[in-house]
This record gives sequence, structure tokens and C-alpha cells, in this order.
Amino acid sequence: MFGERLKRARHAASLSMKELGSKVGVSANMIKKYEHGQSMPSSTVLLALSKTLNVRSEYFFRPVQLSMGQLNYRKRPSLRQGTIKAIEAEIHDHLERWQLLDNLWPNPPFRCFNEKPIVVKNGTDVERLAEGIRDRWGLGRSPIAHLTEVIEQQGIIVMTSDVPTNNTIDGMSMTAGEWSIIGTCCSGDGARQRFTLAHELGHLLLESSSEDDFPLEQACHRFAQALLFPKESVIRAIGHKRHTLAISELYHLKHLWGISMQAICRRAFDLKIINEYAYRELCKTFSKRDWRRREPGKMIEREESTRFEQLVWWAISERIITQSKGAELLRRPIVDVFTE
Repeated sequence: MFGERLKRARHAASLSMKELGSKVGVSANMIKKYEHGQSMPSSTVLLALSKTLNVRSEYFFRPVQLSMGQLNYRKRPSLRQGTIKAIEAEIHDHLERWQLLDNLWPNPPFRCFNEKPIVVKNGTDVERLAEGIRDRWGLGRSPIAHLTEVIEQQGIIVMTSDVPTNNTIDGMSMTAGEWSIIGTCCSGDGARQRFTLAHELGHLLLESSSEDDFPLEQACHRFAQALLFPKESVIRAIGHKRHTLAISELYHLKHLWGISMQAICRRAFDLKIINEYAYRELCKTFSKRDWRRREPGKMIEREESTRFEQLVWWAISERIITQSKGAELLRRPIVDVFTE
């Protein structure tokens, strides 16, 4: 168990065996022996490993075991395998801390996500699914003020990855036993983050009947747009038929609905409100003005997940867990927990 945890922590820190060994004062071969269970570090080396890898020493001896599922993410040519390993290790640690908290709580005040994936064949099926989700989750057809909170209320864990990705990956999702998790990367504004959250939610909610006729990534994109900006609300805002859309109009709708201007353009095209020529011209405008990565005007603020931290403080205040255990779960020095 120790060796596997050391390996995950090393991957999370994006360090080679040689780099880690150099930082803690042992050889790369000794790190290899630790990871393969052929040797155990001394207390001095263990403390050095904890400090270097930014984990508490208790991390290496946790009894929790998880069965990790397939990590869903969009593959890009520039995405390094080391980045994926670091993200997987980070997700594993986050899920373990959730499960540890769940095991310590007699009657946990949270539930696990239980929606089963639905097979979709086309855009109409996706629109229907998004409308059904809005209805079941009590969202109506109004803008979603805080998507992270809405998703967490359904029993899905939301986290932000701290792994540097250089814009090679926006988000990921995974199931592990009864747990479901969605992760976003730390780059990009709130509109991009919200779209990524909705897209990854799509990966948990739908399956495509055919990768050739209706690719899953395309289906999840359509779902994200439909969830964030439902069809009837789009038509009410911009009408049934338009020759084009004004930049100022798109900017206003972006900040009202929390979805990017470019995604709104695509939404209007998918709903046949504008034709292909108008859509391409709008795309050209964004490219010429260098707005594809950073759109004009004020950025939408990113959302933060505070659910796990709130539950830890709740458990501490109700004496379900000790302050020391709370510090371990929050990955903070115990002095910080005592002073807050």
C-alpha cells in the first residue's frame, strides 16, 4: 500500500524517481524499491517525502481503497502522458479523502449520484435530455447562477485540478464505485469553466448510439449548451430567425446566462436561428480580433467548490472527527485548523 501511494504522490508532483530521490537525499533506485514494496523509508526520509510531495505522513498509510474507473477527457496531440498521470493521482487522492470522510460520518449529509446514462441518437435527443435534467433538478428555464453548487447537490464531486496543463486539457470526469467526480483545470474564465462542467456532466449522463453518426464529444457539447442556455430561452432572447448576431448582444447574453459568446453563436446555429454562412462569419470575427481564447470585456468569475471543506468543518464542530483528522482531510497544517 505504501509503495502505491508513494508512486501516486510522485506522479501528482510530476517528479521522476531521480528528481524525488535528489530532493529527499536517497538514490533513484531506493525510490524504486520503496514503490515496489522492497524497502521502507526511515522516519527521517518519510518526513522528507511528505514535505517534498506536499502530503501528510498519514497519507501513505490510509486504509481506504478505491476501484478507479476510466478517466474521460478529450485527447489532444500536445497532451503529455505525465500530465494525465498527475491528474489521475490528484483525483485518486481527492476521492479517497471523500470516502474517508464518508466512512467516519455515522449518517453522512450527502448522497452519491444515481442517474443512469441515457443513449442519444441525435441533437433532438440531447435537447430533450437537458430539458428533463432541468425539470428534475428544479432549474426551470432560468439562468443557472452557480453550476458547481447545482452539480454537487446531485451527489457529484467537483474539483479543480492544480496540475499545470498549458491549455492541453479543460476537464475530465470519472466514476469510482458509487462515486462520480468532475474536474476542471485552473485555466480559463468562468464561462469556459462552466461549459466544461456541463460538458463533463454530459459524459456522466449520456451515451451516443453511434460514434460515426453522432460522436460522444459532439453530443456532450450540445448537452452543455442546452443545459446552460435552454432552447426556449434562446428563442425568447434572440428570436426564431436572424441574419446575424451583434457582438454587444452576445456580450449581454454571456453575462446573463454564464456561457461564452462563441458558444451562444454555436447554439444559434445548431437551433437553425442563423445559417451556416452567418455562423462562419461570426467565427471569423472572433478569430480576426483574437477573441477565441479571451473574449472582449469583463470576464465571468470562476466558480469554487467549498462543499468538501464545509462538510469537514461540520464534522469537526459536531465532534464526529478530531481537528487532527480534519487537518489531514483538508491537507492543511494542524495549526491552521486549530486557529480557524
